[in-house]
Amino acid sequence: MSPSGGVATTDANGSFCMTTPVFQTSEIFALTEVDEIGYKPVRVFTQPGLPNCQAGCSNLAVIRPYDTTSCVHGSVVVNGQVAENLLVEVFDLDYPSVRIYSTLSNSDGSFCASVPGGTNASIQIGSGDNLCGMETVNTDSMGGEECADSGQSGECYSLDEFVCTL
Repeated sequence: MSPSGGVATTDANGSFCMTTPVFQTSEIFALTEVDEIGYKPVRVFTQPGLPNCQAGCSNLAVIRPYDTTSCVHGSVVVNGQVAENLLVEVFDLDYPSVRIYSTLSNSDGSFCASVPGGTNASIQIGSGDNLCGMETVNTDSMGGEECADSGQSGECYSLDEFVCTL
């Protein structure tokens, strides 16, 4: 995907081709159906190619997973009630318009979200007009643990409680 409008689905080999505006820098990124793997976006200055990816693409973008992944955990209260199924999104601040990971808050308002290691990340609760809040963390010194199915691990970074009025 590209914020400039191009969307593609990878084939069985992981290859893709998409149409993007030429002679400008585009951020190319990958999203998985379940955000288990975070891929580091890449910036490319695209050159002209044949329309609709005929005969291949003239540009090459290699998208790789982040080297390390850690996690953050916290809780959300909206209008005095725990917030279940509220969107929690994680962004690498080097690519602020690209969601890297996402999850939903649990029935008790808690959440555990994966974050890319070795970067500054923004954790945003809610989205658009319903943005509850955000916090920035530096993941350079965080442990290499991911969110466990059974809850948060001791290696997760603890966020302040998000208290919102929507």
